[in-house]
Amino acid sequence: MPSVLFEVRSSKMRSHPGEVSFAGGKMDSSDRSLFDTAARETAEELGVKVEQIEYLGRFAEPEVSYGGLVVWPFLAYIHSSGVTNEGLDDPLAALDVTRLRLSSNEVQNVLALPFSSLKELGENRLRKSSFTGSANSSVNAESIRSWLGLKQRLFRNRVPYDVVDVSDVPVIYPASDSGITHATEDALRHSHWGPSMATESAEEDVEIWGLTGLFLNVFLRRFGIWEDVGRSRAEAEETQETNKAAL
Repeated sequence: MPSVLFEVRSSKMRSHPGEVSFAGGKMDSSDRSLFDTAARETAEELGVKVEQIEYLGRFAEPEVSYGGLVVWPFLAYIHSSGVTNEGLDDPLAALDVTRLRLSSNEVQNVLALPFSSLKELGENRLRKSSFTGSANSSVNAESIRSWLGLKQRLFRNRVPYDVVDVSDVPVIYPASDSGITHATEDALRHSHWGPSMATESAEEDVEIWGLTGLFLNVFLRRFGIWEDVGRSRAEAEETQETNKAAL
């Protein structure tokens, strides 16, 4: 399933432990460009090769974090192996996220949200249903969609955006850099699906918010996956009426 891949930051991290984020990090003197930094950090954190990461572009302007760092958002595709020269109509081999080898000092586990789930979430603002953590549960785009929720917020009290609540989404347990999965039960070791995000983090609400949430909003709107998400129904209708009057 084509998906957006997130990391759940390790509890060992000094900043934002246990929070959902994109891969990335600070620039090294050896990096030739900002994207080289992003690709190198992604490879180190997820245990993939830089050669698997294909640059697709930059989809938003940089933002300054609360810590004073300038954060540049890039869009990339992680291939299952090295980047190949398939034709435009040839299907791409899917990356098996359960085979990632996470850097245990930086990444606790990963979260993959299918485009189809995010699209329907934006269209219908579905109510969430609970995930019990059963190893026999069917995990697919339809079930993931039912575990998502939206909450409208203001980014730094100035920009409206939608926070995605992933508290009930089951986490994915790839192998760590030590070769051992984080799952504790044999059944979960075989299935790679763990308990819900909230159960795993011991937090009531686990959300994609802040800069990660803002960049996700920009990406989904820019590529037409979300349209009027983040605006009230009245605002959307007012815009439609204005457009009609201008015709």
